[in-house]
Amino acid sequence: MSRILYLTDGPAAPAFSFPLFTELRKAKHIIRAVPTDSACLLLNIFGWAAIAGSPAKPFAQLADEDWDWPELILLAPASANFLGSLAASPWRERLEQAKLPVLVLPALLANDDQQAAAAQIRANLPANCQLLLPQKDTLGLGALGTVALASTRRCLLACRRALTKQDLNGQRLLLTAGPTIEDIDPVRFVSNRSTGRMGLALAEAAFCRGAKVTVVHGPLPALDFPAFPDRLRLVPVRSAKEMYEAVIAAIPQCDIAVLCAAVADYAPSSCAAQKIKKQPDEALHLCLERTPDILAALGNLPEPRPFLVGFAAESNDLEENAALKLKTKHCDLICANNISEPGCGFAVSTNRVTMFFQDGTPALELPLLSKDETASRILDQVVKRLPTR
Repeated sequence: MSRILYLTDGPAAPAFSFPLFTELRKAKHIIRAVPTDSACLLLNIFGWAAIAGSPAKPFAQLADEDWDWPELILLAPASANFLGSLAASPWRERLEQAKLPVLVLPALLANDDQQAAAAQIRANLPANCQLLLPQKDTLGLGALGTVALASTRRCLLACRRALTKQDLNGQRLLLTAGPTIEDIDPVRFVSNRSTGRMGLALAEAAFCRGAKVTVVHGPLPALDFPAFPDRLRLVPVRSAKEMYEAVIAAIPQCDIAVLCAAVADYAPSSCAAQKIKKQPDEALHLCLERTPDILAALGNLPEPRPFLVGFAAESNDLEENAALKLKTKHCDLICANNISEPGCGFAVSTNRVTMFFQDGTPALELPLLSKDETASRILDQVVKRLPTR
């Protein structure tokens, strides 16, 4: 639970803030809304208090003690005029003196030159302010038009990062997620039931803990995952071969590799150029061949190599299979789960993982947790082992 001082401005403020406040309150954060006069045109001060879940205060009445209260200052949305006024004393001094994260989401016109606007905004704000610019994100305001504004999803992730201990700061982490698809013809393919939820939860948790994250992912059913330039990079692939090539290309620049993707072990030996037509009373026979073993390839790299985390989705003999995979693939850590257990398979929001360690530490069995919490527990174990490497 953290305290957030939320300064907000402009007619876009209510439309942007309502879904943001909903998610922040779900995460048990305490929000003190401080709207400007323009932010109160469509929602009065009592409305702001209602959606924030705590008393609100007009920006004109902001006092000294209000700046000492929060753990994060969030300016969202912030119009150019508002940011210009903050650049003038005494507001700039207040922001400079704040020994805490300051996150700024400027609201730009949809046709603005965003790079030029960003340069001007940065010049007017103290160095401790982090600017979160739109990445093709827009917010429609009906008759009021459209503004370019970082999405609620990106704002939530940036807030979580700002409030999280940076124990992976400086680490470069490569992560694989989701299924691979192995084509039979232009219509049909071989794949599996992975949705990529566990991998994306790990990517988000690592990013929030300060790591520079590269996510190599197969096709996902609904990818709502924001990218942050130079900090969180998404590399989409389709097949096991493409994933192998992308991982091998990225691994020299990585300190940690977490291979969470459900990579196909076998793929059709050839893909038909045209749709294979159904023949009367004839079965279709597929010739399958082994795909590249990405985990084994990384485990066989010469030292020093990245800290290597593998996953084992098992339906039986979990302990034996995980221990064998840990040994034969030369992993530092294997995360195994029994996909036959309720809440532990594919397309669910929970998981129950048992971790097996190369350093001889006894296996650690986690209870049934959300995949977000499971990701955090896994990274806790990675962080513990990084200083010894």
